[in-house]
Amino acid sequence: MQKRAQRWWDLPAAFFLLSCLMAASIRLGDTKWTQGLGIVATTTLLATILGLALGYSRFKGWIAALIGLGYTITIVPWQLTLQIQAEVAWLERVSSLGGRLWNGVQNFLHNEPLTDPLPFLANMVI
Repeated sequence: MQKRAQRWWDLPAAFFLLSCLMAASIRLGDTKWTQGLGIVATTTLLATILGLALGYSRFKGWIAALIGLGYTITIVPWQLTLQIQAEVAWLERVSSLGGRLWNGVQNFLHNEPLTDPLPFLANMVI
């Protein structure tokens, strides 16, 4: 039988990574460039914890990448839809998110000014 390699955990490095990323995302939220920048800190925390867990796991690299992609496809729209009015139904929020992002891309491609803050917010979260 083949013995598996021992995994090691560098707790100070993980702490400093989380500290640096959280400091940068909190400082971004403090700029108040647009409403809702606080979700960048939340998403950063979730992504860092997930990334550290996947890095420590015994998954093969491509499986960990697929899991990370799946969580990204799930968490980013979820966080962005929280910025849309709570009175609106969930599917309407997702539809509104897609439409607003599409309009933002169209404005960008046609060199028109962006008046909606959601494309910038989506860029920061991703």
